[in-house]
Amino acid sequence: MATGQGECVLIIPSSRESEFDNERESSQAGENEGTGKEGEELGLCPNHPNVKVIPSQTLSNRILYFQEKWFKDHTWLHYSPSVKGVLCFYCAKYFAAQKSKLASKADSAFVKTGFNNWKKALEKCSVHKDSQCHKLAVMTRIQEPEPVNVQLSRELERRQQQARRNLMKIAGGVRYLARQGLAFRGDQKESGNLSQLLKYKATGDAELTSWLKGPLDFTSPELQNELLKLMANTIIK
Repeated sequence: MATGQGECVLIIPSSRESEFDNERESSQAGENEGTGKEGEELGLCPNHPNVKVIPSQTLSNRILYFQEKWFKDHTWLHYSPSVKGVLCFYCAKYFAAQKSKLASKADSAFVKTGFNNWKKALEKCSVHKDSQCHKLAVMTRIQEPEPVNVQLSRELERRQQQARRNLMKIAGGVRYLARQGLAFRGDQKESGNLSQLLKYKATGDAELTSWLKGPLDFTSPELQNELLKLMANTIIK
């Protein structure tokens, strides 16, 4: 614990700082809007998991793997665990919910059965992207009004990301003072080292400035001690 005068100070060696920095939360959430394969839920956005979970393709003389950059080059790709291949997120939604004359011309691999021929991935993805079916599905998606539940979900995600960024900045200040063996608070909270350090860090940072002035106090003694305890546990592990 590192607080005021007469209290013990936790020293955090600089060699272990990266362990605390590397702890990040990752989550994936989605709500049902449509289905690709029968009974499969597609969520709010394409599923881009770690490519290691995507099955490889075994040829007679080599093994081919799905490349992570394909998700970046073709953001519409959606990995489906049920078909063990990728679908077109927009086409799978559109042709499952809409009756279209183009349905018979749509590539079933990207709409329902799943594409997993990595040898021809670049070729097939380019062909699908330029197809009329894909362009229609994407245009329809763009023109659709965003449901209220989707808007609320995006706003919640935005606030969570904002909270995470600012809490990590506060944690960085706590770590710095602990590592230097400095007290966090003086006779008054506003004149303490942590308060002054965060004010300095907030210079030119409108988001952090607003966050520190918010109704919730994320620099309280209780939170400081909790952050120190988490850092200490990280070092012990």
